[in-house]
Amino acid sequence: SPYSAALWDNKFPTSNYEIKLKAMRTEGGDIFCGILFPVSSNYCSMILGGWGNSLAGLSCVDYGVAADNETAIGISFENNQWYDVVLRVTDEKIETWVDGKRIIDLMRQDRVINPYPGLEIFAPLGLFTYMSSAKLKDIYIRKFEYEE
Repeated sequence: SPYSAALWDNKFPTSNYEIKLKAMRTEGGDIFCGILFPVSSNYCSMILGGWGNSLAGLSCVDYGVAADNETAIGISFENNQWYDVVLRVTDEKIETWVDGKRIIDLMRQDRVINPYPGLEIFAPLGLFTYMSSAKLKDIYIRKFEYEE
């Protein structure tokens, strides 16, 4: 398989939570930090370094993969460099920050969120790579009461 994954196989929140970690691609040139995560009754994935290290985004939003929806951001990542990553899921939004800069800010209302085909095997939570090797550290997960 071109994927490597670390999986959480216990109960996990479906909204109002945040995942923080540090990620570094050590080899390859594609996804070094992928996170399959729950969103209400479905799943979504956030990817960094996808499509040959050319973008980050969410798969799938309104049936479009990360390269084909408005969460796509053209960004590349250096090998052997640590990146601070934050993924936040609230009832209102899905957001991602890399090194303190918000790169994904998706309003959830009236959106169809579903997993990239085949990645649902990583549910409820999976940290994964594609065609790359990576190191992850300082992984923190917190659930919170969200206030406007």
